Amino acid sequence: DLPTVSEVFGQFRVQIEEVQRRLEVHSDEMFAVPYSSDPERLETRDPAGRETLGYRNQPALPREHRYIAFEEQFRGPEAFIRERQRIYLSYLTGSRTVVDLGCGRGEMLELLREAGTPGVGVDQDAGMVLHCQAKGLEAVHAEGVAYLSSLEDRSLGGIFCSQVVEHLTQTQMMEFLELAHAKLDTGPLIFETVNPHSLRAFKAFWLDPTHVRPIFPETAIMLCRFHAFESAFVLFPNGTGSWSDDRKTQGEYAVVAYPRRSPEPPELEA
Repeated sequence: DLPTVSEVFGQFRVQIEEVQRRLEVHSDEMFAVPYSSDPERLETRDPAGRETLGYRNQPALPREHRYIAFEEQFRGPEAFIRERQRIYLSYLTGSRTVVDLGCGRGEMLELLREAGTPGVGVDQDAGMVLHCQAKGLEAVHAEGVAYLSSLEDRSLGGIFCSQVVEHLTQTQMMEFLELAHAKLDTGPLIFETVNPHSLRAFKAFWLDPTHVRPIFPETAIMLCRFHAFESAFVLFPNGTGSWSDDRKTQGEYAVVAYPRRSPEPPELEA
């Protein structure tokens, strides 16, 4: 039997109520409010006494501290980021040097030092390099692609870069992947970036004025395939392990790509 008109409208009512419920639960996701480690730092009042964004009576930041302050506000404290990056350490430990491109404040370099793995940081921001050096970390003031091109082929145990590739043009990205494949031995390239599948992360993508474009994980994997990496997979460093869930909810993802198969271990004598 066909449903009555009242039954059809009843079903519509249930569906509309469910949509309204979901909108209420996820209302925050309708706005592009970026993460901030200390929101109160940017809260003030205008001359009429109304709440607004801003600051007052603050001294000028030295040039070398400006991007560090930006990272502290919108990326998070160093200890927070260091623990979020710890998951990558198991892929990078070894005796050969790991290069951290766009090393920033040096969180990964500290983890590598803790693990006894040699690491070198590279950053275009002189203030970041000085910050790393002040902590006793090895860091170089250079452009990442140019630095890679200066190294011998198959000389690296790993390449790591976090929140870097979204700053690259298409030409720079192609050159970066080509050089990474050439300079790595059997260790991985790991690059973490914003996940544009996450509505909340994607809407805040342009918070950083130096961003060029978001890169979908599907695109990133195919780019690795085009540049002859033998294997690659997507990792959500803070995810649940469910691809379908993490792709929609996690603010960042990483690609772990191996340029060539690791050598087989020697056979043990009987």
